[in-house]
Amino acid sequence: MLYDLNFIQNLPGPGETWKTPLVAYVAKSSTHKHASFKEFLEKWFNKIPDEQKSSYYSRLRSLDDKIFISQVNEFLVAEICSRYGEVNFNPTLSNGQTPELLWTINDSTGLLDVVTIFEPEETGQEGNQ
Repeated sequence: MLYDLNFIQNLPGPGETWKTPLVAYVAKSSTHKHASFKEFLEKWFNKIPDEQKSSYYSRLRSLDDKIFISQVNEFLVAEICSRYGEVNFNPTLSNGQTPELLWTINDSTGLLDVVTIFEPEETGQEGNQ
């Protein structure tokens, strides 16, 4: 199970929304939408081969929103791709490289690395001085 009772009990409660990690809302199913999103994450987590789950496990339980959101975005891309073909996580290629996703559609394959770009922390802070 991705979000067990012990993990949930140790999360901060909903407080000031900009200070509470997003995973706290999702793991605690704070709203109906958070509960649905939790089901989505657990569905994709369960599709990952057991020997690869540990790195996903830590990212999906991260209190750092950037790490959590980056992993969520990978699952969202996998969801879209799976509607049109087959998705495999972290395939090992003949050259030893391991892209995040291997997408097979109509007898063609594509390698996908999902990158989430965040604005620098300093952006927009010029007027705060």
